Amino acid sequence: MNSDNERLKPSLSLRQRLPHFDDTSSFMAKSSARELVAYGAFPPELALSLCAFVDILGFSNIVKDAHSRNCSKRIMHLLTSALSLSTAAIDKSKNENNLWCHKFFTDNLLIGLKIQSNLEYCAANMIHIVATHQLAMALSGFAVRGAITAGMLHLSNDLVFGEALVRAHDLEANPSLPRQPRVILDEETKEIVLGDTSFSGMCFKDTDGQLFVNYLDWYWFDAYVPELGAQVLARHKKFIEKNLNAFSTNRKLYRKYLWLAQYHNFFCLNTPDHFNAGYLSDLDKLLIADVEEGLFEYV
Repeated sequence: MNSDNERLKPSLSLRQRLPHFDDTSSFMAKSSARELVAYGAFPPELALSLCAFVDILGFSNIVKDAHSRNCSKRIMHLLTSALSLSTAAIDKSKNENNLWCHKFFTDNLLIGLKIQSNLEYCAANMIHIVATHQLAMALSGFAVRGAITAGMLHLSNDLVFGEALVRAHDLEANPSLPRQPRVILDEETKEIVLGDTSFSGMCFKDTDGQLFVNYLDWYWFDAYVPELGAQVLARHKKFIEKNLNAFSTNRKLYRKYLWLAQYHNFFCLNTPDHFNAGYLSDLDKLLIADVEEGLFEYV
């Protein structure tokens, strides 16, 4: 008998499932087509979409700890500030066709992007939004993990439905994969990234073969100000070191922040365009001590 995940796996490739128009301009000209019905339209429609499902690492413990230390309000304000940055990035990417929709609930962020004929453009936008969210959360003190998938989705204020959401949730929670604080790509999204050299540096490959979003790189893409970049990396380092110390006796959580430390050091040591030109002469001060760089790969 097939598993639930096998039944949900599409029989056609992502490109085969796209509406066939001659080019992107003619595709956009047909924005009233079923595939471009705005999220939230009535009656509700499923649309071929990219879906990101991201949650906060150890959220229940964060809430309980904040309550015990009487600092719930401060933690809530930090979370609100981080989420506002994510919302601003999503809103900036929206256009008149309303191809984007997102929803925050408890410790989760769900993002839907209706796929246009240009798969690469859509995938790059989704990775950018997820990276912005990850970085904003990390600099506010929250580690996140999740997955990006491609499939059918409906997302509105009243209803979230579709196999893309189910597969994103299942991939993020897959017990056979290390549950690291990373956002990984499903096979179809991975195929898009690996098939176009313009995605170089947007994702890294982990030791288990999974591609994950390289969120530190997107700060440089959005605002290439070397001095601010050094400040961002210093804050990211401090965030990780704080949690390595806090969870030194909790093996499960310590290993997750150790993974983040390895990612941080790998980024610092393997991003020559940012450092070799003398922009960050104090590179050693940005590295996390006594932590080897991760065995990741650029893709």
